[in-house]
Amino acid sequence: FQQSGLSGNVVFPSSVTTVGGNIVRGCTSPTLSLSFENGCKLSSLQKESFYGAPLSGTITLGASLTSIPDRAFGRITGTYSIVFETGSQLQSIGHSAFAQASTQTDGGLSGNLVLPASLLTISDSAFFNQGTFSLSFESGSQLTSIGDGAFQQSGLSGNVVFPSSVTTVGGNIVR
Repeated sequence: FQQSGLSGNVVFPSSVTTVGGNIVRGCTSPTLSLSFENGCKLSSLQKESFYGAPLSGTITLGASLTSIPDRAFGRITGTYSIVFETGSQLQSIGHSAFAQASTQTDGGLSGNLVLPASLLTISDSAFFNQGTFSLSFESGSQLTSIGDGAFQQSGLSGNVVFPSSVTTVGGNIVR
């Protein structure tokens, strides 16, 4: 879909297991909503899968996804929220995975982001320069590591209580 005017709702069927890199890069539509069917078997995203996409609405990530790679949702130009399907197996969020919204006040991540209990690592700059959103962790969180600048220059709202399982915290995580 690169360089296209694709707009509206794009729903990936439950049969999709892998999404390649840069599939919507350069897409010119101001509104593109992306989701994955319930029961999605998505287990792999490649680096920069949705980099620079004009996404809006809710992005639902399937339970079988184990990793969100570097810049997978970097430089999104719309306002969006992320929901993890019940029973998520997500273990890692890569470097700059959701970094650099178009502008912190006019776009980017919004709503309440609830990170799944299975998550072990949030890499450097994962949510750098994002919109205004609240952050919480599922009960029983296994998170152990938060990288440098993970939430730097983001509009985190409300109280954030990091899980007691965290053993390593990088510098400037919320500066």
